[in-house]
Amino acid sequence: MGYFSLDIKKAKGTSDTTQSDHIERKIIPKNADPTRTHLNRVPVEYSDGVHGRDEAIAHRLNTAGIRRKITHDQVRVVRVVLSGTHEDMMNIQEKGELDEWCSDNIQWLQATFGKDNMVAAHLHMDEKTPHIHAAVVPFVTGERRKAKKEQTDGKRKHRKLSEFTDFVRRYFPYVEKLMPTIKFLRDTLNFGDAVIRKLCTFKDVSIKDELYSREFNQHFRADKTICSLKEDKYGNFNFKIDGVSHVSWFRRKKDEFMKALGVPTRKQDKSIRL
Repeated sequence: MGYFSLDIKKAKGTSDTTQSDHIERKIIPKNADPTRTHLNRVPVEYSDGVHGRDEAIAHRLNTAGIRRKITHDQVRVVRVVLSGTHEDMMNIQEKGELDEWCSDNIQWLQATFGKDNMVAAHLHMDEKTPHIHAAVVPFVTGERRKAKKEQTDGKRKHRKLSEFTDFVRRYFPYVEKLMPTIKFLRDTLNFGDAVIRKLCTFKDVSIKDELYSREFNQHFRADKTICSLKEDKYGNFNFKIDGVSHVSWFRRKKDEFMKALGVPTRKQDKSIRL
């Protein structure tokens, strides 16, 4: 018992000229018999003003109403080859049923991919086994599956994020109040995530490093300095260094620095905030 063969391949790029030259016999392949090439047929008529497979593909793309730009990595045409076992195809030919076989295949292609999208077909009779080369432009009017999936995934992620945010605000209301302090610790003092996470558990953290003061635009040495986050009676969280506000700690360090230089200190503006 024989079988029917259907080979489908995607073609990307700006054109499919090499394949068109082969199919239209502008280049005769080694497995073709030039004395039989005149038996090849084109069972599908081209649109008015269209000459050849390449023009048929371009014509469909240009007249399909596609608004978005077609990139070089997108599929412009699908190559379809239809045939069968050599014995079956020879039997069909000998019975005079080849035209009917071609017609049935063309009708199937048009019904499956759309009549307007099936832009070219060539019957090759100059190779060992008769077969059809068809060109299908994969144009769809609906929303692209990838774009639809991305949109659906985006909505799902947004919904999950919204649910998580609502959960945090409900059961951990202090987190939102901590955000300005966390930003200060990360962006101004350059604390790492590990230190910030530990501070947010309201545990004391020993720091041995240099801390930057935005008020004085200067770094001050911290040697086994204890940092912590403390909640005041209003529910706000203050960053403490050695038990005092970070503002007071930096001003004290500035005074010590100036005294070491022999420069008299002056009273600082107490209106500085985080």
